[in-house]
Amino acid sequence: MRPRSSRCGPTAVIPATRHREGVINPTRIGIIGVGRMGRAHLAACADSDSVRFTALADSSDRVRQELADEGYLWFENADELIAAHVVDAVIIATPTPTHQALSAKALSAGLPVLCEKPCGPTAAGLRGLGVAARTSGSPLRVGYWRRFVPELTELHDEIRRGQLGTLLSLETGQWDEQPPSAGYQQLCGTIFADMAVHDLDQIQWLAGEQITSVRAVVRTGEPDQPPAAGLLVLALDSGLISAASFGRWFPGGDACWLRVHGTAGYRELRFLWPPGSEQQMCAAVRSQDEAFAALVQGNPDPRLATAADAEAALAAAEAATAAAAESGTAVWPEPPSAVRAAPNHTHVDRRPLGAAL
Repeated sequence: MRPRSSRCGPTAVIPATRHREGVINPTRIGIIGVGRMGRAHLAACADSDSVRFTALADSSDRVRQELADEGYLWFENADELIAAHVVDAVIIATPTPTHQALSAKALSAGLPVLCEKPCGPTAAGLRGLGVAARTSGSPLRVGYWRRFVPELTELHDEIRRGQLGTLLSLETGQWDEQPPSAGYQQLCGTIFADMAVHDLDQIQWLAGEQITSVRAVVRTGEPDQPPAAGLLVLALDSGLISAASFGRWFPGGDACWLRVHGTAGYRELRFLWPPGSEQQMCAAVRSQDEAFAALVQGNPDPRLATAADAEAALAAAEAATAAAAESGTAVWPEPPSAVRAAPNHTHVDRRPLGAAL
């Protein structure tokens, strides 16, 4: 889901976060890129006690004029903001092709980084960025904010406790109210890297496993236009099966839902649903940003997506892109990057992966 405008909530201009009486040492965070998602962060944390946005970097004169009276320190670009030494950490909210280079600059300067998803443009580059983060000693996290939706956090914990028994299937849906601009789609990659990557991370995070096989189909809205909808059928490393539906048209507002089938239980969630979708998203972004602020202060939250998590999601998105363009199926013999420990599930389907699909 994307914010449909430059705001996340009812007001277009977001006041700067002020130091509130009695609050001790809020984390000073700079935002690099003040477009849709940059402003979503500003709005979500406008009255946060632990997050204090103090500096913004964006070359747009229009954006600077709109927020000129809000008390932020303004910089023309990321290099200037980083060199000023006025923040404790940064959020990267620029277009996807710039994510990795800007994150690397901030990490090399010793700044913790929260980069917007997918932290692209490539999974291979993300792997290298993870190495750079470990070398620098500064944390790198990626903005998969759905991990902070309360209903999904509760479901994640239920699965870990074994309350649903053996997981049999996991189905997700994500549909935007309307397509983004052509310019946005050109900058931010395929429908898989821009939209489905949220579901790909969500599925792997909930299951505690990695995707090993992808079957993908897409439908275009108009001739010679990017895909307007798609379907993924996935297998995970234990044999769990999953499916993801996503598209650009959902009258009424952006929507996300989920169904999980287990031998001991079933869950169905509409965790983002119009007319409250934007408010639900903003609440999750705020929780994520506050968790990042806590991480900077030395208190990590395991829900924050790591570079390895983001690499696994982006690698699956890349495989889906290739599958849709070729035979429809992509299989890799080993999961990309480090494998997270799988939960203690014994799955019914133990057939070879090709047979399972």
